[in-house]
Amino acid sequence: MKLINIGLSATAGIVLLGVHSLTNAASIDEKVSVHGYGDTGVIRAVENNYTGRFSGTKWDYNYLSLNITGQIDEKTKVVAQLRSGSEVTSDMGAYVNYNATDNLTVRAGQMKAPVGIFNEIRDIKFLQLSALSPLMYQDAAGTLPESFKGGEVIYHLDMRKHRLTFDIYGGEPKGAYTYVMIQPNNWFMVQNIYGGRLTYKTPIGLKFSLSGFQNDLLTATGATQPLTTVVQGQGTRRLSSASVDYRSTSLDIKLEYAIASQFVGTPLEQNGTSYYAQAGYTFAEKFTPYARYDYVLYNNDLPEDPRYYQKGRVLGLTYKLNHSVSMRMEKHWNTGYAIPSYAQGSNFSTANAKVDWDIFAVGVNFIF
Repeated sequence: MKLINIGLSATAGIVLLGVHSLTNAASIDEKVSVHGYGDTGVIRAVENNYTGRFSGTKWDYNYLSLNITGQIDEKTKVVAQLRSGSEVTSDMGAYVNYNATDNLTVRAGQMKAPVGIFNEIRDIKFLQLSALSPLMYQDAAGTLPESFKGGEVIYHLDMRKHRLTFDIYGGEPKGAYTYVMIQPNNWFMVQNIYGGRLTYKTPIGLKFSLSGFQNDLLTATGATQPLTTVVQGQGTRRLSSASVDYRSTSLDIKLEYAIASQFVGTPLEQNGTSYYAQAGYTFAEKFTPYARYDYVLYNNDLPEDPRYYQKGRVLGLTYKLNHSVSMRMEKHWNTGYAIPSYAQGSNFSTANAKVDWDIFAVGVNFIF
């Protein structure tokens, strides 16, 4: 099993060398800073296809993100991100961050969608417990957008050592205005997103969050593709989530619960539910065993249909080499195949699908 391919190693080495040079230059001009993160490893799915992969095969994955921050003045900065990887389409995003006051921030551009407590670090594996994100956050699930283009207003209300944060936003989510087949002859297209999040942070490492957003949808029915659709309609998709996050020197616990209406398909037909519970404990500042239970259900009316639900039990171990590099291995025991079924649409063969199936992942994560 090849963990890191030679091409990726060479690319990462060149990038890190360039970043080192840029960072030295940036130290001369303190208005510019360069950081980044990434991961590389191997995943193997057994019994079922996994988001486009054939049964029983293994494949390498890699990801690299370079983040550049430029300070314009005391209140304004520009943040840019360049990213590439085997599981994502290479792209570039940037936003302007303006601190109007110590408590009020306004942003415009392409930013992380403020949904739940996990979204800000969903692509930074070094800061996560698991190599594979919780089911509700996986891109293949199509439920929580990673980023959006638009505007965002953040306001902090400080109460001694406690903080209450209000966050409202709106714009165009990643993947908008592209038709996706969710069932044979059924398509939908996300047009925009708007929503908000309320976060309460305590001084003991405990954080609570309530968030929700709405997508406007265009639905279509056609024999082969949206260009030949025979029926079109307007719809909405709403998602609300509640989160609890606790972190200490050794303990990391996360609980999240989400409900959604018009999860997939035509409007007013489906409601879905998703949740997970995750915990990890660090020994000797280096070893972190962790466990998670995952659940996603696309259609509450079909809780026993394996095409619409998926349960995941995860056990893993992280070894932290230093403050910048960690290694991770984990095993997933799945029941149901909602995620691959949804991601692949009509390409997923339920005739050969297994209700119980496994995933094994091992990788290296870094941040600089």
